[in-house]
Amino acid sequence: MRMKLTIEDASDDVSVVARLPEGGDEDVSGDLPDDPRLIPELGRRGIVQNSSIVSADDHSNDVMARQYMLRRWELGVAEGGEEMQYGTSLPLEMNVAGLNGVSFTKGCYIGQELTARTHFRGVVRKRIMPFELLGEGGLPLAVGTTLRRAGEAVQSTRRSRSDGEIFAYDAEAKRGL
Repeated sequence: MRMKLTIEDASDDVSVVARLPEGGDEDVSGDLPDDPRLIPELGRRGIVQNSSIVSADDHSNDVMARQYMLRRWELGVAEGGEEMQYGTSLPLEMNVAGLNGVSFTKGCYIGQELTARTHFRGVVRKRIMPFELLGEGGLPLAVGTTLRRAGEAVQSTRRSRSDGEIFAYDAEAKRGL
């Protein structure tokens, strides 16, 4: 099936917004749909017209964005290229199946055969997940820090905050960490 289409940049007209379950972002008019990745923990998320958003100051926007990011990290929900590492990460490693992002009953998509085979065999060797691990002096590990077990590299941190990280690890080696 071939169809001519035009793709235009609409980022000046629309924005992706999120509202965490505790209330929070009331600056968005109208109802947002539940974030289908993890209901109700991730709250609501949607695309809205910029004209329907009451502008908050930059500091408030930064605080809200950080709260949303920290909530995702606490739940082990990866988002974007820094966390998912395009070209090297597999959907099951990123918990995409558990977040309603993969169908094992319909359609054709890139990587479907590998994803389905891994799912039905029940062996996912790496998985993104939250954890708390502080380095020397109680400081957070730097992004990219290699975690080792008996001198052998297990995996590295993907993103970091002041009191924890989100990372992918070798599931078979986790008992030794």
